[in-house]
Amino acid sequence: MVVPKIFKKIMTWNPNVGKQTEHFLQGITHIDEEQKTIIVDESLRVLKSAGQPNTDRQKVGLVVGYVQSGKTMSLTCVSSLARDNGYGHIIILCGVTNELFKQNRDRVVDDLIKSSKNAFVSKSNPKKNQIAFYKGKFDLWKSSNGKNPTVITFLLKNTIHINNLADVLEKVGSDIKGISTLIIDDEAHMAGLNASFSKNEESRIYKDLKNLRKKISDYAYLQYTATPQAPLLVRLNDCVSPEFANVLTPGKGYYGGKEFFPEKPNKDLVTDIPESELPESNDADVPLCPPKSFISALQQFLIGVADNLTKDDRSSFRSMLIHPHKEQKWHYAYEQFTRKQLEFYERILSSDDEDDKRNLLKDFNYAYEEIKRTYKKISDFKSIAKNILEAIKQAKPEIIVVNANKKHEIEWSPATILIGGEVLGVGFTVKGLTISYMLRTSAKGQIDSMQQRGRFFGYRGEDIYLTRVYLSKETHEAFRDYVKHEEGTREELKKMQESGKSLKKWRRNFLVRAGMQLTRKNIQSLSTIRDDAAGKTHPVQPYIESEDHNPHHLKILDDVTNKWKLEPDPATKPNWSNAQKHLSGYFDAETVLDKIIAEFSWGNSEDGAYWDTNYYLLKLLVNEAKKAGKKIDFKVMVMRPSERGKSNRGVNAAGWELLQGRDPSNKDKSDKYPGDKNLADPNVTTLQLHCYTFTKNGNVLGKDIVVPIIIPSKSDKRNMEMVIQDSPIEE
Repeated sequence: MVVPKIFKKIMTWNPNVGKQTEHFLQGITHIDEEQKTIIVDESLRVLKSAGQPNTDRQKVGLVVGYVQSGKTMSLTCVSSLARDNGYGHIIILCGVTNELFKQNRDRVVDDLIKSSKNAFVSKSNPKKNQIAFYKGKFDLWKSSNGKNPTVITFLLKNTIHINNLADVLEKVGSDIKGISTLIIDDEAHMAGLNASFSKNEESRIYKDLKNLRKKISDYAYLQYTATPQAPLLVRLNDCVSPEFANVLTPGKGYYGGKEFFPEKPNKDLVTDIPESELPESNDADVPLCPPKSFISALQQFLIGVADNLTKDDRSSFRSMLIHPHKEQKWHYAYEQFTRKQLEFYERILSSDDEDDKRNLLKDFNYAYEEIKRTYKKISDFKSIAKNILEAIKQAKPEIIVVNANKKHEIEWSPATILIGGEVLGVGFTVKGLTISYMLRTSAKGQIDSMQQRGRFFGYRGEDIYLTRVYLSKETHEAFRDYVKHEEGTREELKKMQESGKSLKKWRRNFLVRAGMQLTRKNIQSLSTIRDDAAGKTHPVQPYIESEDHNPHHLKILDDVTNKWKLEPDPATKPNWSNAQKHLSGYFDAETVLDKIIAEFSWGNSEDGAYWDTNYYLLKLLVNEAKKAGKKIDFKVMVMRPSERGKSNRGVNAAGWELLQGRDPSNKDKSDKYPGDKNLADPNVTTLQLHCYTFTKNGNVLGKDIVVPIIIPSKSDKRNMEMVIQDSPIEE
């Protein structure tokens, strides 16, 4: 077949670093050359995945970073490269709140536009009457072959602003032809997805963004997020379902989930709040006085502020973040707790009572010693003590409640204390954050929401040694499990990225903490199955109805029987019948997973999904053990090799009768047959291969294999489950 030249060009297109990107990189002075190289390489990969501009493509991609890891730097570099590689219009959806919009827009303006030497011109939330501006700029861009400025439009994710731009582009009409557009949806898991799927409707902003995209003939739509669960769990034919994913590498000095919540608790950074100090329930009454752990956290914060003052560093920011509860009444209660506590300290330190001062400074000395344990550069306590009073006076006017009913444009100071709920979550950057106090629990919440509460993640520099995070033990464990989920998901996305295959061909699988949800139920439209590998017998529907009755399964049995050097199972008693005598052996778990378990497939979709969830969960637990230096074996059993399918298995009202039970006369330590399942090793995962002839209504269906995976009850499953895609994968 002769491939037209245009398609050859598309297939071999590679974006290049041009003058604008070189200029942009010269202005970024706070990162080293090695990190700049990583940012550029990953940004080039993102732009290449988005496809060649001006080819009438409409591609959707996912760009995944860590929370607070520098996604804005990535999207800014991608925008700079877009300018160098033929994009005449860039639309950046900056967030769902005015605070986030301003924060994100200002960073892009400062890093990219101000120093761009007229490579860009921008508009924020354009009005409907600004048609002439876009028409004129697009005409200039085309007539100069891209030498005139690229337009950047900053949009708040608000229906009015999105529709205004859609109206403008519609009225620009044919002048938009030849203007390739890059759409960047920052924090893409919010608002841009269909939040009304469960009602069989389209949510307003989702519908508005669909309409906006219809006005553009050639575009790439990049979804930037640290929590990709929601975009990955929409139906594959949804217009926001990504076709590709790129995983970003954090820079040097980034502290994220792996550092704060390793397998062995990091007691240097994370403190468990005593259970007695936690709310008894979600609707618990506000306490009358603050918990002791809160007072310790507040004192540690003031020590950090006083250390800055001692060093005469009044230009640096120090912040404390308090997440007490989802109820706003708790926010205001903690505002009062904080204020009264500071006033109490101020009153004592300003008084003439030397005994009271001495006793209070003893308490602060405990907080000082705790901080000094990790922060070796801290000033001596005698010097710090002289500045605690000023630290208190700095903090008192900067106690700020931020929630849905009380939003502020925050002016950062040497001592800022923020109190609130979800508004302090997604995308919100807390400058100079050292102390986080989180009473609210997350053990059965949404994984993506919990990830976003990690405002203490980020590039911390020396501040990491001042950092403390106070959590409930339950939330602490949930965060550790979320790290397993996050790392597992990133690894799977990297594999798809490296394979070059469409993300729509990836069968989604996620490791989650039992009881946790991946994302909001009203958004998830992709059908999934959840499984905890709890010792079930698989498959439920044990045969594949085909003319051959699945010879591949029979071949697996033959290979294991003849090539795996099995021995008679040591539990066998001399008086057992041939049908009760089996072969067994112990083998490396990874080998069993890849050479046996991965080879089976099932015609029944439910069986296939459950089988896959068990495979992925076992694979992950084995890999974790391997990283910890442990060798894991599985027991493999070929059941009734002398019979090889002579036993019949039929179906009754309760389903298929699959495994033989124990001899009814078997009591205590009798030598009677204990039952198939009881021959599993109680200490390791056991795989049994049974071959039966299946019958239904007296008719022989043929031979096939039943493969129960029996996981010991003492197995270290860490309360984790797998969630796996149940819907068909796009071909």
